Amino acid sequence: MKRIALLISALAVSALAFAQEPPPDQSGFVPIHGKIRRERVAVPAFSGDSQAAQLLTQSLREGFAMIGLFELVDPASYPDLSLPGAANDFSVFKVIGADYVVTGEVVRLDASRYQVEIRCQSLRQDKMVLGKRYSGGADLLNRMALKYLDEFLNWLTGRAGGLDARIAYISTPAGTRGSTVRVMDTDGRHDTQLTMARSLYLSPAWSPDGRYLAYTGYRARNPDIYLADVSQGKEVKFFASEGTNASPQFSPDGRSMAFSREENGNMDLFVISVPGKEVRLRFSPFYANWVMEQDIFVDKKREKDGSALCTLRAENFAWLEKELLRYGTEVEILEPAELRRAVLKRVNNLLKAYGR
Repeated sequence: MKRIALLISALAVSALAFAQEPPPDQSGFVPIHGKIRRERVAVPAFSGDSQAAQLLTQSLREGFAMIGLFELVDPASYPDLSLPGAANDFSVFKVIGADYVVTGEVVRLDASRYQVEIRCQSLRQDKMVLGKRYSGGADLLNRMALKYLDEFLNWLTGRAGGLDARIAYISTPAGTRGSTVRVMDTDGRHDTQLTMARSLYLSPAWSPDGRYLAYTGYRARNPDIYLADVSQGKEVKFFASEGTNASPQFSPDGRSMAFSREENGNMDLFVISVPGKEVRLRFSPFYANWVMEQDIFVDKKREKDGSALCTLRAENFAWLEKELLRYGTEVEILEPAELRRAVLKRVNNLLKAYGR
């Protein structure tokens, strides 16, 4: 009888324990209790061109702090890497609690272009886990840092980040009654005004290639759709009709745009074609990985030989001709024929200029 009483008592305690547990979360979220340790990253000052190196170092430090998954090790505690043999001795960073050390070098290629190498050393694995090389103008240095952060996130989590991008937003300057459309990088740099503060603007939307921005503007005292070429700073009235025309959105291929339009007192959804010509390109295997990562290209496809096929849309070819010349024989223009002829003309002019 005593044994039965003890068993009943144990069951009662067990039932009470289960009754006190909170019911399982049915929302699909898994609650995590306690403090989560963030990975600690050290970013010593980059070597090379001093001004560019300082900007890249600052951009990476700010980027790691902005992501929220990492804790930046206080730069004041870093060892002096300029000492003999210290540049490749990462063990000293373990003493200050770093999990990763990100180092880099900046080389000036010419008056306006730089080459940047960024490497990440894992102190747990005791090896370099991610090394990248970028090149571009001074205005792209911070974007190189953001690009590396995206690739670091992809290496660490399997999901690419979204830092190497631009943000479009509406701003109302102090002392004005109108608003403006502005564009900036995700780190707040290169904040540029696209429109004058003399109207009301709403709902900016990017094209898939990141070149165009559509928005609603009240310039003619009527909400119409405007289209801006962000790279060239040009703007056109894309669609206008009496009544409300609002909330433009590009299709995934960038060939058309959907927006809300008022007609006979009712709001309906309309779709209209976007001007521009389709350009088809084939990049060599050397640039294939880069092509697959660029938002400006759509319908991207890897070929069996390692090359990459892609398309983009361009309203005019002047800027594209110059851009394609940078890649020389690493890119082939498949369509349109007029672009092939224009690039060939530029090549012939270069040959004549150099006496060949």
